[in-house]
Amino acid sequence: SVVGCTVPPKNTQVNRISHLTPCRVKNFRYTPEDDMSTSVGPVSTPAVHVFNPSSGASITYSLRGLRSAAEVPEWAAFCAHCFSYKAVPPSSEYFRRHFDNDPDRRHDLVRVACEVDTGAIIGSVRVFLRTVSSGGRPHRAAGLGEVCTTPGHRRRGISGALLADALAAADGAGLRLSLLHAAPDFRPFYSRSGFRSVRSGWATARVVVLS
Repeated sequence: SVVGCTVPPKNTQVNRISHLTPCRVKNFRYTPEDDMSTSVGPVSTPAVHVFNPSSGASITYSLRGLRSAAEVPEWAAFCAHCFSYKAVPPSSEYFRRHFDNDPDRRHDLVRVACEVDTGAIIGSVRVFLRTVSSGGRPHRAAGLGEVCTTPGHRRRGISGALLADALAAADGAGLRLSLLHAAPDFRPFYSRSGFRSVRSGWATARVVVLS
């Protein structure tokens, strides 16, 4: 299994929680290059993909990474729209901060599906560059998140195609380990892409602010 953890300071109240994390490993074996200094190369733009919705209409989508950081606000607003169904919906500013505060952020690893005719973003999968620990050694890994499709384009295989595109981008960047967090209802979807669930432990700590 792959476990990443943070050790809280002594005399800190900690509540242990555990859950299943889908994890995908492709030809994974430790080498001396698997450390925090591992470089990640550029990701090529994939070809255009065509889907045939149940209505019989033919719509063409382009799968690509964001071309520059200038597209991040549009992508953040898109994610906020897709997740607006939540009890406490995240704002577009939340997704922008999530991107801007990531020291390893890369706009080209925000993978999106766009309508070729309009250029509008209709699907998203973000690849996070992360380092996890296994067997006492650090390994570069691809974390996946912000997986969403706009309601009008769901059930057309777009999320599956975007996930495959994101995994291809991770493989092309030399990241042989991929992981994500998913609710139980979505685990069958990810298992079809080669993920398996592994148990991971997390800790929540009470933080005391000293003025």
